[in-house]
Amino acid sequence: MIANWIAVSGANLKSAVMLPLSLKQLEKMHFVHFLSTTLQEHRLDPELFIFEISDTAGLLHMEAVEKMLGMMRHLGVRLAINGLGTDNLSLRRLHQLPVSLFRIDAALVKGVTHDRDSRVMVKMIIALAKGLNATVVAEGVDSINQKNTLTDMGCLIMQGGLFSSPVAGHQFTRTLAEEICREPIQPVS
Repeated sequence: MIANWIAVSGANLKSAVMLPLSLKQLEKMHFVHFLSTTLQEHRLDPELFIFEISDTAGLLHMEAVEKMLGMMRHLGVRLAINGLGTDNLSLRRLHQLPVSLFRIDAALVKGVTHDRDSRVMVKMIIALAKGLNATVVAEGVDSINQKNTLTDMGCLIMQGGLFSSPVAGHQFTRTLAEEICREPIQPVS
């Protein structure tokens, strides 16, 4: 489907695609090989892919997983930690992972306009991401007040109901074609 989006956009797709990544996938030794082969076969730019790790509690003592993440990063794909601020991943451990993107959990974003503790946590995550030369994304942005507050804090990449509700892949293909070409294009099969 991603190759289809690139074809529809005339190779001008600049936005990355975020894909979930589970520890079970990382435990399978062939996963990185499969990823590498897929990227090469479809001539896909690895920078277009961000693999999002949600179950970070399992990353605490897993050297093999850390090695797999390093291999993935070597391929050129980016790695994200989802829900930063909602689990017990230590700062020391976080520093050891080849992560290039942090996602601020929607629960913290929800309170950013009216809850002092949420604001402090969000500011800390933004500062941490910037200090580690990582990108930060706020998830669950549903109001203009949240957007403005996050922008003032230095978070410039956001997602949530304020921007779009989730869409199916085929709908994204149609929207992408209409936005780029201003006329519907038939998907590549």
